[in-house]
Amino acid sequence: MSIVEEHPAMDEARQWFSFDDGDVVLRSEDGVDFRVDSLILRRASGLFADIFALPPKQQNDCSSSSSPEPIAMIEPASVIDDLLRLIYPISASPTITSDAQALSLLRA
Repeated sequence: MSIVEEHPAMDEARQWFSFDDGDVVLRSEDGVDFRVDSLILRRASGLFADIFALPPKQQNDCSSSSSPEPIAMIEPASVIDDLLRLIYPISASPTITSDAQALSLLRA
């Protein structure tokens, strides 16, 4: 069973944060990919600005994939989804229902 089947709300996350022209893939610790724009991440976060300032990894010449290599995140998909809803210019704000959820979001 995949993460999406176990967590139907992640279908919506994939819909909101799976842009065909996104140049970055954030992979949650539970295996959900978010294809987003590095420009928005750089503007919202000094950490992401520093990460994207690093020289890109050398790509294997045999690799013909146009998909960027995922950046492994330590947060679960639900936290990354909430974080992206805070920083992305969309109308779907996160719904914070517990102190633990708010704390996880602040740590991210």
